[in-house]
Formats: sequence, structure tokens, C-alpha cells
Amino acid sequence: MLLAIVSGAVGSVGAAAFREALFELERLLHGNAGHLVAAAQALSWWQRLLFPCVGGIAAGIMLHLGARWIGAENRAEYLEAIALGQRLVDPRSTLVRSSSSLISVATGASIGREGAMVQVAAVAGHLLTRVIPATHQEYRLLIACAAAAGLATAYNAPLASALFVGEVALGAQALPRLVPVLLAAITGNAIAQLTFGAAPIFAADSLDIGSLWTTPAWISVGAIAGGIAPIFVRLLGWAHDRFACMSMLLRLQLGLGGLLVGAMSVAEPRIWGKWLQRHRRSAPSTLDIAAARASAAAESLRDRRHSRIGRRGWRVLAPGSVLGTPMAYAALGMGALLAATTQAPMMAILMILEMTGRQSLTLPLAAACVTGYLVAGALRSPSIYAESLSHNVQPASPDEG
Repeated sequence: MLLAIVSGAVGSVGAAAFREALFELERLLHGNAGHLVAAAQALSWWQRLLFPCVGGIAAGIMLHLGARWIGAENRAEYLEAIALGQRLVDPRSTLVRSSSSLISVATGASIGREGAMVQVAAVAGHLLTRVIPATHQEYRLLIACAAAAGLATAYNAPLASALFVGEVALGAQALPRLVPVLLAAITGNAIAQLTFGAAPIFAADSLDIGSLWTTPAWISVGAIAGGIAPIFVRLLGWAHDRFACMSMLLRLQLGLGGLLVGAMSVAEPRIWGKWLQRHRRSAPSTLDIAAARASAAAESLRDRRHSRIGRRGWRVLAPGSVLGTPMAYAALGMGALLAATTQAPMMAILMILEMTGRQSLTLPLAAACVTGYLVAGALRSPSIYAESLSHNVQPASPDEG
């Protein structure tokens, strides 16, 4: 347990170091840090088009230059090291890939900084085992602890981070190992709160979910997310395979990917950063339109003198805010798609609850996430992480646990 806390501490420090390096690069490129949406909106259309493309090329050059230094062995991601334990986390590979990710994220690529933060945290846990001798099983557990701490640092969500490692990486062996992983996640989150503050990641003001009469809407969000999940996972695999088949240099492939992102950001600069912000207008415009039309329909029903229900009966059946706000449904959709694509509904529910800080979302999230999970399972949608692991490693032998 003490080693779990130590691993959580070093993992959190590693993730925080990556975050600060990213912020410094953003300040250098844009004059501010942590506000990529504002930076994108301040650019002209042609700058939004080219900025991610140039960043992709630069990120590709970084990978190319680091390829010989990395070598061909031990290029394991943290999930591979935790789930199957056949290879060690490679610090050199992580350094090169994280440096490439720094450039990509700072120039608008929609890959997010969190994945690199967690990988850096796992490397910190790996370096800890260089100082403190560990058995094979202890090594896997300490990497899991460091990764959970990195997730908790990135998302300010220690419970969901521990569940993520438990449900996705450790699988059936999660229960006896969940306590040290949870301790590490809590340690990492405590360090993150002391360093960056305790505010939720998505501290949106307008997360009104409406009344219980909108339960069919919550379930519908989950069903839609579950239906989209297999398409999304397969689309990612298709894009990966298409790029892998290209004969052009890696840096040109990344530049092409950046150009596609830049083209989309010409029409919508907010794809550079978070959609959920503190103001309702930050929600996706299509969701605003749909909710506004539904609200207008509800109001017309309430004001119709000759309606079957009548005005007083409508107020009894649907008291207060009937539909809720678009921002709340955006949060439900985010959680439901996360549950459907990772096949980890408990983690998804806790993740959104901790990231928004709104306990009132518990019931709607449970309905949406479980529905998304069940629909995706019925459609035989693979887990996005299981798909990645099956492509990179072979199952461990029974002796390896």
C-alpha cells in the first residue's frame, strides 16, 4: 500500500510535468495557456487551416528523428504493460511520442493531452521500479497505480480513474488490486488539487437535466451513443489502416491529418478544445437548435387553450424545467459514448460525475451509460482499448496471471 501511494505520487508529478510543458509551449505559440479554443477563434481562417497541418508535420519530424534512438524493442504502451505484462514501458519511446504529442496538441490537433499525460505517469512508475526492486506482478501493479494517478491528475476524477484501470486494464483480476490503485489515484488527485486547484474539469453552469418525465430522452441518448459506438471504433480502425497503407513519409501523414483538422476548424474553431464550458452558448449549435425547437413545441402545448391535457394538467405532469439544457445532454452523450466505446459503464458514470461536479446527473447518467453499454454490446461493438491491445500483443500465459 505504501508503494502504491509512492507510485501515485511519482505518476502525478510526471503527468503534471507534461501539462506544464504543454502550457509553456502554448504560451510560446499563442500567448496564453489552456485556452486553445480562444486561440483558434483569434486566428484568421487560413491560419486555422494551416496551423494544425504545420504542427502535424513538425510532430512527424520529431517521431522520425527519434525513431533510431527508440529502437525496435519494448515499445509497450501502459495498457499493454498492465493488462498482459509481456513488455516493459519504454521511457525513450514515451519521451519521443510525448514530445510529438506536445507539438500536435499545442497546434490544435484534437487528440487531447490526457493520453500522453497518463503514458508519462506510467513511465514515472517504471522508473520507480528501477529504484525499488519489484517482482513481475508488482511491476504491473505499480504501473497501474502510476497510470491511475496520471488519469486522476488529468481529469480530477480519482474514483473513475481507478475504475478505468480496473475495468479496462486489469479485467477479472481487478478486485483484489483495486485498493492500491485507488490509493494511488487519490494520491495523484490530491497532488493535482494542491497544484492546479480543485475545480471540476467541466464546471458548466447550465447542467439542468429536467424532470423525471424526460427519462425516455436520457435512454434515447444512450441508445444513439450505443449505435454510434461500433461505427466510431471501426472508423478509427479504418483511418488507422488507410494511413498505415500510405507510402508517404510519416511526417507528411501527420501533416495531412493536421490539414484535415484545420479544414474542420475553419468552420468550427471550438474543435481545438473543450465543448463544455461555463456558458450555454458553448454547447454544440445543433444541440442548441434541437433543444430550442423541442422547448418551443413544449411551450406551444402549454399555451394551447384547446389542448387535451390543458395548461394546468401539463404543469402537473411536467413541473419545472421539462427538457433540461443542451449542456446537460451533451454531458450525457459524452458519458454514454465513453461507456459504449470502452465497455466500462461504471467508469463512465463516475468520470462524468467527477468531471462536472454535479451529483444531480447520477440517475440520468446511469440510464444513458448503461443503455449505451447494452446497445453497443448487442451490436458486438469491440472495446476501443481491447481492439488496440489485440493488435499489439498476444495474451499472457496462465502462469503470468
